[in-house]
Amino acid sequence: MSDVPLAAPVRTANRDDIPPAARGPLARLALATWISTVGDSFTTVALALAVAALPGSGAGAVAAVTAPVVAGTLTSVLAGGGLCDRWSPRSLMAGAELTCCAVQTATFVLLMTEPGTGMLWALGALSYARGLASGVLGPAARAALPRVVPAHALRRANAVLRTGMSLSLIVGPALAGWCAAALGTAQAIAADALSCLLAAALLYRLPVPVAAQVGTPARGFRRELREGLAEVVGRRWLLLVIGQAAALNLVALGPLQVLAPLAAQEHYAGARGYAAFLTSAGIGAVLGGMLMLRWAPGHPVLLCSAATAAFCLPLLGLAGHGPSWLVMAAYALLGVAEAVFAVLWSTALQRDVPPEVLGRVSAWDFLGSFASLPLGMALAGPVTAALGLDHTLLTVGVAGCGVAVAPLLWPRARSALRAV
Repeated sequence: MSDVPLAAPVRTANRDDIPPAARGPLARLALATWISTVGDSFTTVALALAVAALPGSGAGAVAAVTAPVVAGTLTSVLAGGGLCDRWSPRSLMAGAELTCCAVQTATFVLLMTEPGTGMLWALGALSYARGLASGVLGPAARAALPRVVPAHALRRANAVLRTGMSLSLIVGPALAGWCAAALGTAQAIAADALSCLLAAALLYRLPVPVAAQVGTPARGFRRELREGLAEVVGRRWLLLVIGQAAALNLVALGPLQVLAPLAAQEHYAGARGYAAFLTSAGIGAVLGGMLMLRWAPGHPVLLCSAATAAFCLPLLGLAGHGPSWLVMAAYALLGVAEAVFAVLWSTALQRDVPPEVLGRVSAWDFLGSFASLPLGMALAGPVTAALGLDHTLLTVGVAGCGVAVAPLLWPRARSALRAV
C-alpha cells in the first residue's frame, strides 16, 4: 500500500518529460536553431554597420538593405507553409539554411570588392533572397517539432527551443559587434554563412520520422492554401488571437520599434539606454522560457491573449518618462510575456491542428499576425509629427492595452479561448 502514493507523484511530475529517444533529435534541432539565430545576429549587425560606413550613406541606405528581409519573408511564407505540408520539413529547413549560406557568401564577396553606394541594389536583392528563405524556414520549423517529440512533450520542447533562442539573441549581437570591430563587417557576414552551413548539416541529421507524410496525392497549390485558411477560420480561438496580434502589431509593437529609439535618444542616454532596454527584454525572454519548462497552465490560449497586455508596458513607461530601471523592468516583462506566448501558442497549434495542414496554418498565422507590422512602423512617423513623441507613446500604449484586454471582456471570445 505504501508504494502507491509514492509512485503516483513521480508519474505526475514526469508526464511532460521528453522521452529519451527524442532527446537526441531535439538537441540537434535546438542546436541548429540556436546557431542559426546567432548567425542572423551577425548579419543584422554587420550589414547595417557596413552600409552606414559607405560614403554618402545614411538611414535611408540602411533601410534599403535591411527592410527587404521582412518583405521577402512575407512574400514566401504562404508558399513555405504549403511546401512543408507536401515535402519533408527537415529538407526544407536545411535547404533554407543552405540558401542563406549562399546569400551570405555572395554578400561577403560584394563587401570585399570596392565598396560604394552603387552596390546597395545588389545588397537589397540579397537581403530579399534571405527573407524568402526565412519565410520557408518558419513554418517548416513549427511543423517539424511534432515529428521529433510526442504530443505530451511539446510544451517542454518548445520551451527548450525558445529559451535557447532568447539566449542567442542576447549573445549574438554582442559577438557580432566584437567580430565586426575586430575582423571587419564582411568577415562577420562570412561567419554567418558558416553558421548556416553548420545548421544545415545538423538539420540533415534529424531522423526519418521528421519527413512529411506520404501517400496523400498532391492537389492544386491554391486549393491547398485555401484548405489551410479554412482550418484557421474553422477555429474561433485561432482566428481571434491572429486578429488580436495583427491589431497589436499595427497600433503598438510596430510603433514601439520606431519610437523607442527616439525616446531613448531624448531621455535615456541614447544608444546605451536603448541597448539596456533590449538586453532587459532578452533576459526576460530567457526567464519566461525557463518558466515554461515547468509550468503548464490550464487555459494556455486564454493566457496567450492576456499576456499581450505586457507588450504595451514599455510604451507607457517611455511616455511617462519613468526612471531607467522602471522602463527596463517593463521591457523585461515584455520579454517574459513574449516567451510565454511563443511557447504556449506553438504548443496549442501543434496539438490541435492536424499535422498534414500544420505548415499551411502556421503560414497563415504568421502572415495574418505580422503583415500589419510594417504599416504600424510606417504610420508611427506621421502620427508622431502630428501629436508629438510623448503623446504618441501614450496613445499607442493605451490603444495596445485596449486590444489586449478586448477578448477577455467579450464573453463569447473568452469562452472560445478557454476551450483549448
